Amino acid sequence: MKDIQTSLFPERNTAEFVQAVKNLTQEIQELYTEDDIPWILGYSGGKDSTAVVQLVYQNYRRRSALKPFM
Repeated sequence: MKDIQTSLFPERNTAEFVQAVKNLTQEIQELYTEDDIPWILGYSGGKDSTAVVQLVYQNYRRRSALKPFM
């Protein structure tokens, strides 16, 4: 018999998920422009690191005029 794994994340509908991504994007923008320390991202090729790289890259494309990407 298999154990059922419960999710650590609340169930969301599409609108709630889109809002969560917008909130994360806003937080990334704020953190990225907060100081002059360059960011270094680790990338393993998995789902989590791919999502992080995608969010940061989208932010970079929107904000690249304000601070160069290192």
